[in-house]
Amino acid sequence: MRKFQIRFLAAGLLPVMLGGCGAANALYGQLAGLLPAVKPGETISSDSKWINSDLDGAVDETVSVREQDDFHTAVNRDWILETQLSGEDFDTAGTFITTTEVLAEQNKSLLQPSNTAVDPELMSQEEYGHLESLACSMAQLAGDWQARNARGAEPVRQYVEAVWNVSSLDELTAYLLDPQSSAESAQELVSFAADTDTKNREQYAVLIAPCASWSLSTQGSYGNITGTDLQLKKYNEQAADYVLGALGFSEEEIRRILRDCYRLEGRLAVNVCSQSEQQQEDYLEQETDSSLKLEDIQTLQGGYPLTEILAAYGLDRSSLFTLYEPGYLKAVGRIYCARNLEELKAYYIMQTVLKALPYLDRTCYDLSAARNAALTDQTAEGENDGEDQPTDPIPEEEPKDGKDTAKTATDDEMVQNIVESLLPEVLDEIYVARYCTADEKRELTEMTEDMIRYYRQMLLGEEWLTEATRQEAVRKLDAIQPRILYPDEMTDYSGLELDPDGTLLDAVNATERFGLEQYQKLVNQPIDRGRWLMSTRIVNAVYIPTDNTVNIFAGIMADGYLYGAELSKEEKLGRIGMVIGHEITHAFDTYGYQYDQDGLRNSWWTPEDEEAFRARAAKVAKFYSAITPIAGVNYSGENVQSEAIADMGGLKCALALAKEDPDFDYQEFFRAFAGVWKCKNTYTAELAALGSDEHPLGFLRTNVTVQQFDEFLGAFDIQKGDGMYLDPAKRITVW
Repeated sequence: MRKFQIRFLAAGLLPVMLGGCGAANALYGQLAGLLPAVKPGETISSDSKWINSDLDGAVDETVSVREQDDFHTAVNRDWILETQLSGEDFDTAGTFITTTEVLAEQNKSLLQPSNTAVDPELMSQEEYGHLESLACSMAQLAGDWQARNARGAEPVRQYVEAVWNVSSLDELTAYLLDPQSSAESAQELVSFAADTDTKNREQYAVLIAPCASWSLSTQGSYGNITGTDLQLKKYNEQAADYVLGALGFSEEEIRRILRDCYRLEGRLAVNVCSQSEQQQEDYLEQETDSSLKLEDIQTLQGGYPLTEILAAYGLDRSSLFTLYEPGYLKAVGRIYCARNLEELKAYYIMQTVLKALPYLDRTCYDLSAARNAALTDQTAEGENDGEDQPTDPIPEEEPKDGKDTAKTATDDEMVQNIVESLLPEVLDEIYVARYCTADEKRELTEMTEDMIRYYRQMLLGEEWLTEATRQEAVRKLDAIQPRILYPDEMTDYSGLELDPDGTLLDAVNATERFGLEQYQKLVNQPIDRGRWLMSTRIVNAVYIPTDNTVNIFAGIMADGYLYGAELSKEEKLGRIGMVIGHEITHAFDTYGYQYDQDGLRNSWWTPEDEEAFRARAAKVAKFYSAITPIAGVNYSGENVQSEAIADMGGLKCALALAKEDPDFDYQEFFRAFAGVWKCKNTYTAELAALGSDEHPLGFLRTNVTVQQFDEFLGAFDIQKGDGMYLDPAKRITVW
């Protein structure tokens, strides 16, 4: 299923992500080598007084600028001088990088017990203790290599043999109908979940989609197995040989299982839309059947017992079903028959083995890491691919003499990744208990509501909009759902227990079954717009147009810079306040304006107003395109216009609240704002951001944004001739 598109606030992380791509490294490295060296104090053009102080080396002790000429550089000069980069191609530093580093350390601490005195408004001490117990138990099971190595492949035996011993299609169906023995297997051929769909906004539907589990890289791999898939075949064979061999399967049986698995997957693959087809705008319209009833599913499923499986998992009670790619379900109904029993068994056995790999012994874990590295086109030393299985390398040397040696850094990362993939919301709740308070949530919620209140007045007063569009804009604004720091109602994990003396695989299956129970609770319930879709341990804030929500994650306040109780009102508004306003504005930028109050892609503008909006947005793109941050490199204003619009809208919101305080210190406010965007990049990292990041460069996010407002010019006595002066007639604010 296609994932929703979102707009992130934080820039600066892109160069780090690009650092993992060899092609990008080579490209930007070559470009950097062709450009002139960075000269301290050099302005971006002969008619500008701004320095691209994002660039490492652009500011040294000899460089001194006035706030009236280059506000960003002047405010952040001391930080720029103090901050040293490693010199690696994609090295970067900045506000969000620092916060991310702090958050990483906090995340590590979540796997250790603490003496946290919990805010009773968040949860009881007993609830917190249970959460810690779950996280620590999972971490202990994941990190106990002595026990994992001693058990080898044995923990998966009961699941593999349950399928191997099947002698009829009825017995296979009985296996799939038993959640205790097949929590994951039941979703291999056809996946299902209770959640929101793309059309219905009233109640949760049971979503039914093609399988997401393939032995090769994609469903398109089975017609022509080359490159990465040849490597994956090798890893699949090694996994089958090791695991199934340890369970007593003969070489002939293992070869047959592999052959039959590929045959079945090949039959499935020709009935699934390709990745390119799934990216088409009309995919959901053409390949989705919404508002189905259970009897409709039963008609389409043919011989496959989908409705019986849904009943076994408590999802048949739903009054609403959404089926993605109905043709695929019909194909499964034809394939699921007695003559294909051995191929079906082989498929389920191999999927069971591959999913269990990272939770067995060291050999299996290494195979899983190598396999996932191949899936993401990385070397064995690659990073976590962000899916369910960790990909961090494990040292070849194992603990000797059965003794539990001290963990290496990669062992810690492995444990962190496993617990993160299995218990993300548990870690979220522990984090909230340790690092958040109800008072902080109240303050930020109130600030958000105040900004929405201002935005309402602003929209109603926009003279360039007709009354019809103004009313529709306000309707969308009033429907925005703020999600601040943590959910109003957190998941109750009292029903999840992990046996510290059991196996890691048992714990994995326990969490899978618990997750399915949570789906059951959503059946026929009205959609809870307060339900969170993402972890709160993210150094970011985001507006999600498809559900019309503003999300301010707890991770963004990890180091107390963007928000902290001890900050002044001016600092709060200039930092987190601007962030909140920025995200609200995304509802009305060049992307968000296409979605209505229900999160549906639906134009609510009159043609005349939409044309006027696009003309105003085009001025933003044109303004940025005229800037040359690096000599000889063109800047794409269209690429950054949405984020630039949000920056200006966010600052305008914060300034509106500032006006309510007659003693407000505007200089402190604007300096706080400039500090948010401080960054320092190598030439290569800056080029990557310049070419690919949808956010303006850091020094431009400060300088271009502040010079749009009279309050800034007045606070620092900006006059004609100063570098920060902008003629009011040339200003580019959209809202």
